[in-house]
Amino acid sequence: MRTALRRFAWLLPLAALLAVGAGCREIPPRRTDAAAAAELSPGSMPEAVYHPEPLHPANRWRRRAAALRRAEEEAPRGSSEGAGSAGGDGDPPATRPLEPADRAELIALLEQMEREMAGVARDPSAASSLGRDLAAEKEALEGEGADRDLLEAYDRALRALAAQAPAGPLGG
Repeated sequence: MRTALRRFAWLLPLAALLAVGAGCREIPPRRTDAAAAAELSPGSMPEAVYHPEPLHPANRWRRRAAALRRAEEEAPRGSSEGAGSAGGDGDPPATRPLEPADRAELIALLEQMEREMAGVARDPSAASSLGRDLAAEKEALEGEGADRDLLEAYDRALRALAAQAPAGPLGG
């Protein structure tokens, strides 16, 4: 009997190692569809969607607008006392209350995009995509009661894109 214990004694540490190792496996992180659609981790480079340069204002605008949409989607729902609530006359609260810093950043990106639109307009598919995205975001902001300065910045960016783009409809 003693010889049988010696013969299989090396199996005890191996079994313990397997039991501990099986419980310590790495579990991959879960990702939501929104996270998979737009990688928005702080410090990462924006995707080169509208212009080959990732830091072009159009690409940076896309990233910023997506971050604001994601923040709106993740905001708690059902509270009528949100930051955009007007006062209780039956008006629904604003679905996307822009902080002053967010508003200023969007306006600055749109103004910079307006000045640097030529690079985007060289690629007809990128220009068309940007035109549609700008028009859709502007329409959503109009429906949410955004201020006139922000909407005018969107209008100027759309006009600059239309002036630089080759023939063809943009944003429609």
